[in-house]
Amino acid sequence: MPTESLDKAAAAVPDPAFYQWLAGLFIREQTEETLAVLKAPETRTEFHDLAAGNDVLRGRLNRLIDVAANPADPQDQVLDLASAYARLFLGAGGSREGVPPYESVYTGADGRLYQEATAEMEALLKEQGLWLADRREPADHIAVELELLAQLTARAADDADAAARRRTLLGDHLLVWAWEFCDLCRDRDRSGFYAAAAEVLRTLLEAEERALKAH
Repeated sequence: MPTESLDKAAAAVPDPAFYQWLAGLFIREQTEETLAVLKAPETRTEFHDLAAGNDVLRGRLNRLIDVAANPADPQDQVLDLASAYARLFLGAGGSREGVPPYESVYTGADGRLYQEATAEMEALLKEQGLWLADRREPADHIAVELELLAQLTARAADDADAAARRRTLLGDHLLVWAWEFCDLCRDRDRSGFYAAAAEVLRTLLEAEERALKAH
């Protein structure tokens, strides 16, 4: 591949479908149905097509699908992953095992919820007129930010305001704190599932960071 093509691939913006899918993984526990979709052969093919030109992303997607393809009884797998979700994101395991999914915890002065990041994210949602269905979490939850990123990415090519808000969301929010979130998932997730999902997210954000620098 010519150098120019390599540069374009490196700076490519990820497909918004990845963000919407990851938002679904991080917002609630998995079910037999969601795991069945992830295990389906056509899912791997679709992911590979969407990740064209990014071999690192393909490898990390493969890792997540392989973890999901655990041959355990589906009901047992759902229970195990529900336990992992509760321990990591709902605080069931205490602070030494948990991974707070809220930006405020990482960027606020005292590590509490509902800090400046929450208000800023609420403003971004309202300014773009984007209301997320069934949102029960604060606006700075990782899944809310990823869902917003998916929607802004889908609109950015034809909407200059959406493109500007997208850059704000990335530069002032996700690219500030999500790295630490990914690190904690990698270090604390004993199931391997959410650690693998976080590595997919890390790869997408690395691509976003390259794209922002290229422009």
